[in-house]
Parts: sequence; structure tokens; C-alpha cells
Amino acid sequence: MADHFRARPGVWALVLVGSIGRGAGRADSDVDLAIFHDGPFDLPAEAAGCAAAVGTSVSQNRGVVVGPVRVDLEPTEGDLRPLGGLARLDPYELDVGGLAVYATPIWDPDGRWRAWRRRFLPYLPEDVRAERMAVIAADFRHNLGEVRRMAPRDEFFEALLRLVYAQRYLLHYLFLRARIYPVDYTKHVAWQCRALLGLPELVAPLQAALAVVRGDAAAVAAKAGELAALWRRFCEEEEDG
Repeated sequence: MADHFRARPGVWALVLVGSIGRGAGRADSDVDLAIFHDGPFDLPAEAAGCAAAVGTSVSQNRGVVVGPVRVDLEPTEGDLRPLGGLARLDPYELDVGGLAVYATPIWDPDGRWRAWRRRFLPYLPEDVRAERMAVIAADFRHNLGEVRRMAPRDEFFEALLRLVYAQRYLLHYLFLRARIYPVDYTKHVAWQCRALLGLPELVAPLQAALAVVRGDAAAVAAKAGELAALWRRFCEEEEDG
């Protein structure tokens, strides 16, 4: 597959991302292949062309299936920048982490990917970081307020969704505070708290704050208080300073 794509016009680097890229793959892991390119990249056509070239089939998500392994193709021009607006709709730090920080190049003939990667290291500019921290803090508080507002209406599903948003914001804020790029906000959370953030003591109370035992909005609203307490414990010290 690498031989196929490095011969394609406009492709300038091939990089393993996801669990394989950060050296944490398992026997049942999918392979995520980032294809850095200039100009247009027709993913369905490129996936079909690659499958034909290597004698295999296209997967449902327009990757390629090689025996029991699915190879997900992730084309990118490398133009990463904050989108602004709602933080949960802006994957900027996740994209940087996935494509630049926790990744392994398998073809970078001119060193262009390595040069591109250096643009994001060691971390975001301070003005961008400060702005995003302020947005995250505001969105965290807004979503906890929405959780509590749903309780009298017994809107369980909406309240639960807002609680998950708040959990993501808490982690997002902690990564910004620590000047560390995240891997994900919902996957590998325990590992990230321990290995990246150095906060093993956060894992158990964070899990408990999402462990809703009754299927009603009032139960979710009670959990909002637990997340608020975790925010005060882990986030507000720097915020006040």
C-alpha cells in the first residue's frame, strides 16, 4: 500500500497514526494510515485504486481490507488551525496529536512531514492556548447548567449527553493547562490521565461522575455536582492564578 500511494501525484508523506502510530497497537487493532497530499484527493477512487493494486477489497468506510485487518485511509493536506466556536466541534488539538505528535512516518522522503510537525511543537502559542482555555471553561460551566436545567423536565438523554460534553471539556482543559496534546477525550482516558497528565488520582472519581445508576434526568443532574467538584479540584487553581 505504501508503494502504491507514494507513486500517486501530490502525495508527500505516509504516516501511521492511531494506536499503531503511537506504538500501542494490539493484535486486533485497525491500521490508520494518514496520507499527506497537495491538491485534491478523491478518497473513494483512491481506496478503490489501492484495493485493486494490492489485490484486496474496499472497506465500508472507504479504507482497504487486507486479510483480517482494516486499513483506514486518512487523507490530509496538513492545514491544521483552530476553528473557533464551540470547543466540542473543534478537533484542533486532537488532530495535531493524532497526525503530528502520536504518529510514526513510514515514508517522508524530503523530510517535509518532520518539518511540518515542528510547527506544532513544543506546544500551541500562548495566546491561542489562553483563548482556548477560556472558551473551554465557559463551555464546561454552560453544559453543567444545562444538565441541571434538564432535571425538572426529566430529559434524561439530553442531560446525559451534556454530562459527557462536560467530561470532555474537563479533560480538554487539563491538557491545555499541562501543555500536552491529547490522544482522545473519551477513549484511553485512564491511560492518558496516568501516563500523559500525571493525574492517576483523577481516574476513579471521573469514572464515578459518569456512572449514572438511574435512568432519569435528576440522577444525571446529581452527577453534575461531582464533575463540578472535580473541576474545582483540578482546574481552578491555575484559573484563579
